[in-house]
Amino acid sequence: QRAYEMNSKVIETADQMMSRATQMR
Repeated sequence: QRAYEMNSKVIETADQMMSRATQMR
């Protein structure tokens, strides 16, 4: 459960960074 929670947070952060990178272009 904890591993899944951490994974979710990591994916969420990565998703945000990707969105920001796409906006910059």
